[in-house]
Amino acid sequence: DRKDEQCTPMKGWQTGFYPTCNRIHEMDLIQQSDPNLGGDMHLFGTNGYWRNAWRVDYSCDKGFEGCKETVVLKTLKFEHDFDEAQYER
Repeated sequence: DRKDEQCTPMKGWQTGFYPTCNRIHEMDLIQQSDPNLGGDMHLFGTNGYWRNAWRVDYSCDKGFEGCKETVVLKTLKFEHDFDEAQYER
């Protein structure tokens, strides 16, 4: 009977934990950008043609007080000057 068989991983990576960047979608960026709400988000790169780069320091879930992790978040610029070449792309 197949119900009694154990599932055995074929490779070691199948039982490991590999976190992804999905946590970035859970962040409250409004709160992160407001220091009065405990946010710690700073614009540090504005030289990109289409994007800005932000440093975001956020609390991590490591189980101890004061744990912070840092990510770089790239966002499209809110305002951008278009020229004829951009419309042709």
